[in-house]
Amino acid sequence: MSASNLGRVYGQSLSNNLARDGIDLKIDGNLVVFDVTNRRVGINTLTPAEALDVVGNASVSGNLAVNGINANVITVINSGNITDANVVSANSFTTTGGTVDFSDSAEVNLGDPANIRITGGTSDYVLTSDGNNNVSWQNLGTLSANVGLIGNAITLGGPIDGSLTANAAYQEFTTGTYVTDAIDTLNSVMLNVYQDTFVRSVDFTANVTTGNSPLTVAFTSSKVGNPNTYLWDFGSANITYISGNASTANTTVTFTESDGGLFSVGLTASNSGGVDPGNSASVTKVDYISIATPVPVPSFTLDITSLSSSGSVNLTNTSLYATDYVIHWGDGNSDTIASNSVAGGVGGGAKSHTYTNGSGDTRYTITLEAHSSSNDETVTSSGQTVKVYSTHSPLFSANVTAGNNTHTFDGNGNVVISGLTVGFTNNTITAPGSTANFGVGNYYQWIWGDGTTSNVNIGTGNAGDTGTTISHTYTLSDLLVSQTFEAQLKIYNGHSSSPFASANATVTVYPSPTAQFTGSAVTTSDRSGDSARTGYIFTDYLGNDRAVFTFQDTSTNADVFKFTWGDGTDSGNLASADAGGPTGGNITHTYTSTGNKTVSLLAYSNSRSTSASDNTLTRNNYITINSVPSAPAALSTKTLTMSGGTSALITANATDNTSGNVPSGGSTVTRFTTVDPIASNTLTDVYNGLSGTLTAYVNGSASGNVTFSTANAGGTYSSLVVTNSRDAHLMSPSTYPSNFYRVFTAAISKANSAVSYGYNDYKLSHSSSGNTTVTGFVKDSVTSAPTLDISTATVSENTAGTQRYVSGIPYYNTGGVVQLEGVKAYN
Repeated sequence: MSASNLGRVYGQSLSNNLARDGIDLKIDGNLVVFDVTNRRVGINTLTPAEALDVVGNASVSGNLAVNGINANVITVINSGNITDANVVSANSFTTTGGTVDFSDSAEVNLGDPANIRITGGTSDYVLTSDGNNNVSWQNLGTLSANVGLIGNAITLGGPIDGSLTANAAYQEFTTGTYVTDAIDTLNSVMLNVYQDTFVRSVDFTANVTTGNSPLTVAFTSSKVGNPNTYLWDFGSANITYISGNASTANTTVTFTESDGGLFSVGLTASNSGGVDPGNSASVTKVDYISIATPVPVPSFTLDITSLSSSGSVNLTNTSLYATDYVIHWGDGNSDTIASNSVAGGVGGGAKSHTYTNGSGDTRYTITLEAHSSSNDETVTSSGQTVKVYSTHSPLFSANVTAGNNTHTFDGNGNVVISGLTVGFTNNTITAPGSTANFGVGNYYQWIWGDGTTSNVNIGTGNAGDTGTTISHTYTLSDLLVSQTFEAQLKIYNGHSSSPFASANATVTVYPSPTAQFTGSAVTTSDRSGDSARTGYIFTDYLGNDRAVFTFQDTSTNADVFKFTWGDGTDSGNLASADAGGPTGGNITHTYTSTGNKTVSLLAYSNSRSTSASDNTLTRNNYITINSVPSAPAALSTKTLTMSGGTSALITANATDNTSGNVPSGGSTVTRFTTVDPIASNTLTDVYNGLSGTLTAYVNGSASGNVTFSTANAGGTYSSLVVTNSRDAHLMSPSTYPSNFYRVFTAAISKANSAVSYGYNDYKLSHSSSGNTTVTGFVKDSVTSAPTLDISTATVSENTAGTQRYVSGIPYYNTGGVVQLEGVKAYN
């Protein structure tokens, strides 16, 4: 029956053991199940999980090739074989006469070893191979006796990772190392690790590995572990230690190998406190250093390095590793030295050469070419210099040979001598050698003739060098006496006749006209802030004109003098013997306006002045003329009051002793009873205490006076008491100079007994500066409280004003006036 015919069998047409379930087909229940949807076949299972899912044992005759087996038991009967690329989770493999071949498997996972069972062996038997793919059971005791299976006979073999030393502590294991030796070595290594004496490895580098002999090489070691001793082996006996030695971690050596060659270098690093193996490591680098034959090392010495004008120099050759030479003398000449045995060769004696200068100092640089015939290398030495010095004739010129001892003035008008400045030009043409090339011994020296000198380095271009100008200032030691100075130029160099001097040049310095003066007020002001040069357009009370100033001329070396006063006027030309000249005494000038005055003095010499203003000294804002301070306050600005007493209300119809000046009843007045004397206040520092008459008035009548002058007027003049009269400067030093004004201090004082009862008054009056206000007082004889009699007194309302009512009773609130009459007072 084909599959297509089977699909057409319906319902009861199927036999009892063949049933259709949807699209699936089942035979005899679960004997054979075709899962069409998942394309699976099951035997003894309704739900096949694999393409072929067999529940129970499957027996196969012939070969069975399976790609992936997942089964609890695989049994091979008779001679059938199973080959598999990857068998996973087989709980047991059973074969009877057949084979299981997994030779091409990448992995066979048999699961837990406890579940792996290989039949056929017994206790103390092991599976062994004869090397021809045949495995058999062998007794372990018999096998050990036959092959000697003990640790010192078993080698380590190759490890799984392929290397016994990669990423490992000990670096000397091989596949042929015996197990016992490996264990012993590991014990030593662990002990060294524990003691911190383990040395795993050592290495080194060199800063250079190739070069010509002699070759200096710096070796630097590196290590893993803790070595404390080192041992270098350089493979050559011809070494010299430059730093370190054969037992230091780092060392620098020089290989001296005239024939060159290749040299191996070894280094052992160990810890002396450790045990072997594991406490040391070694490394050897074969043919590590490559040395070629030496290159020539040219060198020489000279018997002399400087000559005067001409002479010979002897060169001694001290070169190494050279066979022939060429000497270059630096003057265009050279000598070839064919061998070391002739003059100029090493051991052949000195070679001589003669230099001759044409002009100027000259440097010659000598070099030596050294050639080696063994390697045909030529090396040129560094140069050595021979200096040949010439004689010289220094020349110079001066821009002036005579002049005045000029000067300036500082900010205070004081003379600052600047002297005569002369420019000297160096005209030397004999080419002395520069200081830079010939050393500090080559220089110019300017000798000024005043005890000073200036040294100039040759070739710098600085002032005083060849072709340049240098300035020097001459000053007179005595400002009134002329002087002549001798200037000279010298050249210093290495010549035996050095220094070389020029002819002298003379410079004459004359005293210069010098204006100088001082000035001050004839009468010096002592007001605070004023100086000796402060004045006023004012004549003081002693008759001194405070605007007059005196000036002293101390000029020198001049014939004509003229002051300019700073107010638009001047003194005119003055001779030395005139007032205002140096020998004629002081000159005075009176200022007529206020302000700062700039004063200048021209001191002119008919023979030495270089211009019409030579020499003028100007002192800016030298004189100050201040405004005159106003006079102190006069008497008319003062208020006279009473001193002491009590305040009281004057009664109506009080006794008037002033002839009409009594105030109305009820006015407040000062009341005196027993105070003695009855005095006014004291008026202090009142102008004018220099002249005029001061009078005290009591009740309009003079009661003492004094006339002022320059004398102190202090005293008592009847009722007039003058404390003092004094200069206003004493009153205010910051306002008034002395002798400008005088002031007085005064009061009125009268004995109580001399004053009448009733109202009185006092007044001070100055004949030229006015009067004080009038002050009054009451002298009263009542000294006890009076008795009041109100028996006949009446009270009447003058004005009701605004009243308030309390319980119908009116009370005065505001605006009310009540009059009391008929009260009598008795004393």
